Amino acid sequence: MFEVMLEKAHELDMPGIISWIRTRTDGEIIRTLLRLKRFNFDASKALPFLHEGGTIDITMLSSLISEPFETWGRAIEFSDFGKIIGSIDASGGYSDLILSLERVLDDCYMEKIAAGRYSPSAPENIPAYLWAKEMEIKNIRVITVSKRNKGDKDHLRRLMRHGYV
Repeated sequence: MFEVMLEKAHELDMPGIISWIRTRTDGEIIRTLLRLKRFNFDASKALPFLHEGGTIDITMLSSLISEPFETWGRAIEFSDFGKIIGSIDASGGYSDLILSLERVLDDCYMEKIAAGRYSPSAPENIPAYLWAKEMEIKNIRVITVSKRNKGDKDHLRRLMRHGYV
């Protein structure tokens, strides 16, 4: 999927969208690595689950699976994700960690693509609008499930994504 998206963006010569796709690719790789780490997956067998096309080398990323999550931010601090991952509290279990990572990544993707909102003719406005709708749907789903299960309001706030600003 990411390979095709990147190929189409290169054909259309849209630098903002290319950058967003590469950021999404890196983020999905990091999310996948954390899920694999949760299952004690072997780092040497993780490569088939990773996508080419991001800004960070996938062999370097695959080596992170054997490291504690607390060190991931320092290992990739040269990228946009170093500071983002470093801000996540890794004291909880994997479920909380994955939820926090997904929320932070979704917000990061929104910030990356929303830069085109200041130009009315920027091609980034289309994926930004679609991504914002995706975040609205996620928020509605989170609220609905939380209300149905009589969930904690503080936990609900942690799960909410930022909308299009």
